[in-house]
Amino acid sequence: MAGVDLCEEKRVRLPKGKHDSDLPQEIEKLKVELNRKVAQGSKGLNNEETLELSQKLDELLVQHLQDELGLITE
Repeated sequence: MAGVDLCEEKRVRLPKGKHDSDLPQEIEKLKVELNRKVAQGSKGLNNEETLELSQKLDELLVQHLQDELGLITE
């Protein structure tokens, strides 16, 4: 079928060790900050800053996993 592969991501293997060594520390820092915000109660859960922290943490986790697996998406 024409166009079937249009939405698929192309994956490329990179050699191990080609990743940002500060990424795990940055992930941990954001995780601690996000947990602190959520622990503040209802105001900590429902605000723009918490959402932004959560989204940034998600992005860093995906990047870290891709780095660990030696994959990048194009």
